[in-house]
Order: sequence, then structure tokens, then C-alpha cells
Amino acid sequence: MARAKPDVQRAVDFVAERLSQLPQPPTSKASAPDSKLRVLLAKAGYRRATQRNRTDLQAAFDKQQIVCDPKITDLRTSRETRIYFFKDQLPGKLAHDAELFPAEAQLEHFIEANYPVLAPFHGLELVKRQHALSPEKKIDLMFRDRKSRALVGVELKRGKPDDRTVGQIKGYLRELKVESDKQGLDYRLILITGQPDPDIDKSLREITNDHFEIWRYNVKLELVQDKVDR
Repeated sequence: MARAKPDVQRAVDFVAERLSQLPQPPTSKASAPDSKLRVLLAKAGYRRATQRNRTDLQAAFDKQQIVCDPKITDLRTSRETRIYFFKDQLPGKLAHDAELFPAEAQLEHFIEANYPVLAPFHGLELVKRQHALSPEKKIDLMFRDRKSRALVGVELKRGKPDDRTVGQIKGYLRELKVESDKQGLDYRLILITGQPDPDIDKSLREITNDHFEIWRYNVKLELVQDKVDR
């Protein structure tokens, strides 16, 4: 059986139809249509995921103002990568996958190296990475307030919080209170995530108080050409 001649529009139409069938525009990745890259390539009639094929496919989606996240041309995108689709732009506070660290350990290392200039950590000093709050619970980073000596625990999620996050946060808050009470100090917990999740964010904000903060990060690199006098 002869293979179909490559046609990127077939892949675009496949995604556009799925977007049009939604009762309302997606507000998160959980509510967005998605497809593995290999499926899109097959829809377009491509056998291989060459950079040229990826570029042509991405250009076709860009022309129809369909946002792909991650981008098809992203070097980290493999044939098995799941790509999410949005019309016109990413909704709300959603970040492109390319704006997030590939691994949580990289986010942790970046904060360790740069925390003095990052807003959530003003006036804090780093105590330890992977601090044990109890034999069963380790928190990603532990800080102290330089003035009050209050304990400040930091939990990191490189992408979006998952279903376990609410339970983790409640557990960390209990253990932080126990540890701070022993020392006669105040405490607070900071959660840093890369992506919002409407359902989980709602649950987290129900426990937001003076002891708990939520921050969201993204990473962008700006290159500015240096003018050389001739």
C-alpha cells in the first residue's frame, strides 16, 4: 500500500478539529487536546522526525495560530513527547515547557546558587538542601530568617503540582511547626511551582495563611548583541 504524500495541513486539521469540539478554550494542559509527536508526523505523512520535517510542521501550526507546547522544534522533544494544543495563546499563567527546568534538581541547584537575588528569599540564609523534617519527610531547601531566625522551608515542583502536593504541604506545615516550637521560633513554608493547576491551586489556597506562600517561576534567556566600535 502506497504511503500518503506528506501534507502538514492534515496534521493541523486533525488538531484544529479537536480544538473546535471543546465546549470552551482549554485553561490548562489537563483540559487541552494533546498528541504524541509521532502521531502528528504520521498524520502529516512523515516517516522521520528530521529537523526539516519538524520545522515545516511547526510553521503550519504557527500559521493557523495554534500554540504547541512544547514546540515541535524543541530539541528536547522526542517522537514520544506529548504535545498540548491551544488556540492563539497559552492561557493565563501557563508557561511554555521550554521556560521550565528539565529536572527538579536543576531548579534546586539554581535557587541554591542565586537565592540572594531572588524575591522570595530576601533576608534569608540557606541552612541545608534536602533537610529532614522527620525520619519520613525531607523538604527540598531549608532557610532561616536572618533577623527573626524563623524557619523557612521551601518545596519545589519543576512543573505543575500533582495530586499528592496538598497532602505534602499539610504534612510539611505540621512538621515545621513542631520543629519551630521546639526552638521557640516562627516558621513558614514556600511552595515554588512551574505550572498552575486550577483544581490543585484551589485546594492549596484554602490552606494559605501567614505560614504558607505560593510562588511560580519561569526561566528566560535574553541575548543582546554587543556593538563593537570600528
